[in-house]
Amino acid sequence: MRDLSGCLIAGRYRVVRLIGEGAMGSVYQAQRLQPPGRACALKMLKRELTYDPKFGRRFTDEARSLARLSHPNIVRMIEFFREGEDYFIALDYIDGMSLADMIDRGAMPERTALPIFKAILSALDHGHQAGIIHRDVKPANVLVDRSGRPFLCDFGIAKQVAERGVTVAGMTLGTPAYMSPEQIQTPQALDHRSDVYSAGVVLFEMLTGRPPFTSDATDAGMAIRRHQVRSEPPDPRSLEPDISADLARIVLKALRKDRSQRYQGCAAFLAAVEGYEQSVSGEAPRRDSASLTAPGAAGAREYRVYQHGTLGPAAVKRGFCWPALWGSVAWMVYQRLYLQAMLWGASYVGLLVAVRLAAGLMVGAEGWLALAAMTVLLVLWLVPGFRGNGWREVDLAQRGFVLKGSVPARGAGEAIALARGR
Repeated sequence: MRDLSGCLIAGRYRVVRLIGEGAMGSVYQAQRLQPPGRACALKMLKRELTYDPKFGRRFTDEARSLARLSHPNIVRMIEFFREGEDYFIALDYIDGMSLADMIDRGAMPERTALPIFKAILSALDHGHQAGIIHRDVKPANVLVDRSGRPFLCDFGIAKQVAERGVTVAGMTLGTPAYMSPEQIQTPQALDHRSDVYSAGVVLFEMLTGRPPFTSDATDAGMAIRRHQVRSEPPDPRSLEPDISADLARIVLKALRKDRSQRYQGCAAFLAAVEGYEQSVSGEAPRRDSASLTAPGAAGAREYRVYQHGTLGPAAVKRGFCWPALWGSVAWMVYQRLYLQAMLWGASYVGLLVAVRLAAGLMVGAEGWLALAAMTVLLVLWLVPGFRGNGWREVDLAQRGFVLKGSVPARGAGEAIALARGR
């Protein structure tokens, strides 16, 4: 592929330098001119992968889905576009290094590896909840910024080529050392558990300094594929004796050949890792919402308290909440569910009309009909509000926050303090 360094792309991206090249294409550091001064990563897909006339529509559909992913550990997509015969994806630029570069320095201690790995699992689970499989989970696709915060990249981009089953070189898409057995044997029948396997390989490599299967053969890729399908992975303790038996069991469960015997999702994988950390630290298991109590106080409302390993605590009020009501509509607009948002808006307008009619008529059949309509619209309009900040709870769970419990409190800050005190 030609080097675009110094070129102006789409009239708004000035390419600074080539960052790297991979199976999917080239990645450049670029300066976004609108708005000015913003650094970004510009990925140009290989033309060999995009010659299919149907690719443009599939690419656009998938990119729109990816653009909706919002997670603190997923590289944010700014936009996607086509210029001439080339397809581009603009992403936030992460100033740091890849997880692969970190592993090149040697095996990582648990205290360093597990926080990064938990963030990866949280990001994968977020994508899975949106129905998107990564398909190419590997250390090179994890970027760690200068503050130590990890970001998963190339989420779902491989799907467009995977739908064709093979790459231009005639090989199944993916990196052999991290591919699940089913990805090698039946790439068209993958589900999210394939990402569980690949994540298990990544954790194995973080802890030992190398993936479970390697080969010095001339055709190393084919040899590794055979191992992925037929060979049992080694116990990570055989390579790094300091790894605990419990953590080794967690890794090996993720690497089961039969996907029905693995963790059935990245959330379950994450829960196992967190449970291991708690057993090592001596902390009591997480308590459910009934285990956190506080004396009643005037004006107290029930709050659910969540905790994130990197972002800290958050509290969500239960019960009716006007912000939750408006937040539901705002969420619909953000998700481009314009029809639903219009229906809610129409319901609100209808509610106001019904109130005016009821106030003006008050008697007779028309009045009763107006009151009935007002009641129905009122119920429809207020139902999300009675869920409290339910819309935010879903968002927190998708971002990797874990429910710690609930407490009665007069504000979010007090709820967090009470939860910490327990």
